[in-house]
This record gives sequence, C-alpha cells and structure tokens, in this order.
Amino acid sequence: MKKYVCSLFVLFFILAPLVLDCDHLLPQAYSQEVVTFVVPISVEKFSQDAVIRVRLWNEEQLKMNEKTSACAVSYNMQTKTEEVRCPAGVEYSEVVPEEFMFSVE
Repeated sequence: MKKYVCSLFVLFFILAPLVLDCDHLLPQAYSQEVVTFVVPISVEKFSQDAVIRVRLWNEEQLKMNEKTSACAVSYNMQTKTEEVRCPAGVEYSEVVPEEFMFSVE
C-alpha cells in the first residue's frame, strides 16, 4: 500500500508543476469559476480504512512557500519549542493550504 500511496504523491508532484506553469489554463485568482478535479483511483489497491489527503494551494500560498523555502525550522525536544531561522531579508510566514480527506471505501 505504501508503494501505491508514494506513487500517487510522486505523480501529483510531477503533474502539479506542469499544470501550474500553464497560467492560461487556470482560472483567474479570486474568480468565481468552479474548478473540478477528477482523479481515478483503484480502491482495490488500498486498505479498507485508508484515507486520501488532498491539499489545495492557491497562487499566493505557493509564492509565499517558495519565498520562505530557504528558512529552517528546528524543534528543541528539551524546551518543546520551535525555532525558525531564515536568511537575511526573508521573513517566515507559515502557509496552510486547504485540506480535504476522503475515505477510500
């Protein structure tokens, strides 16, 4: 099962940049257009209790994620705190995409 999940995510990460480069195919930001994604999945390849997680990023989130990609986040086990370090001139901002979870059954 892990192999198929990994394949699905690798496929997504290969196709996403190709689609995102085609600005003329994407609806304008903040438009009222409805977008539908159809991803056929063979449910027999997953366990019955499997869940598929989908994250949707908008253009602004992708730009912020790229801008802060050189920042490093570390976690101190003793103090249970996170520390964020960024290169000079870069201010870190956490980006949280929309997330949807679907049962495979």
